[in-house]
Amino acid sequence: MQETKRLKGRSSYVKPALMDANKIERVTFALGFLRPGPHGSHFFDDMYNRVHVDEKWFFFTKVKRTFYVYEDEELVHRAAKSKRFITKVMFLAAVARPRYDHHLKCTFDGKLGIWPFVQRIPAARNSKNR
Repeated sequence: MQETKRLKGRSSYVKPALMDANKIERVTFALGFLRPGPHGSHFFDDMYNRVHVDEKWFFFTKVKRTFYVYEDEELVHRAAKSKRFITKVMFLAAVARPRYDHHLKCTFDGKLGIWPFVQRIPAARNSKNR
């Protein structure tokens, strides 16, 4: 008797195809954080003098969203022509490595801030189709 197979959901993500030149550049970048130590040894920089600044794009609403509703409730009607008609907002975030300040006797969590890049301007043209 043959046993039946069961389907199982699995995720597969596309990974970057690195060429040899890309690998060498990544290793060179990582070696830039090495500091010479005693007796010819090396150690990585503690990164206390670095601030990581990055931008992140967000859509105001997601195209696919799961709602949990009771049987007698109706789903909210959500409509858009396409994904490109959903407004996007960019934020700038700055973080550093968390540290303890011995003089003030307090801990800095490393979060410097997050700022929105929003610009409100009047419409360039007036049209009933916009």
